[in-house]
Amino acid sequence: MAAAIANYNIKMNELTADLAVEGFQSAEVDAIMKAVRDDKTWNAIERNANLQGLCGIPTAKKADVTDINVIEMAKFSVDKYNEEAGSKLVFMKVIACALWNLGVVTVYALLIQTQDSKGTYIDKAVAVDVTIIGKKLLWYKH
Repeated sequence: MAAAIANYNIKMNELTADLAVEGFQSAEVDAIMKAVRDDKTWNAIERNANLQGLCGIPTAKKADVTDINVIEMAKFSVDKYNEEAGSKLVFMKVIACALWNLGVVTVYALLIQTQDSKGTYIDKAVAVDVTIIGKKLLWYKH
């Protein structure tokens, strides 16, 4: 699988600016973004390990992969990746998800099963749902 981090710095700058307008400090989001680059973080999410303290943030929790909000965020992530990468991945299911409720922001770290004409994949995504602003894809690895 090739990593695709579409405009990572731009998106983080946009997110930081959006969150600053709402008075939200993004240190937690920055910590999560650093941690998801490490396979140990994804292994913990996939194994459904105790996520308390994951990424150094005490509010991490395992999310129900059948929860409509988790599924919608996963579909959103795949759609945004397709738009940015020019690919035609099809969402299949959420394999695992960790989430952090940080007040006005909910951060989702998702393991998503996708498929295209070449095969089936396990993709990784980090997306946020920000009150008032909406959903943003921060990082995607296919």
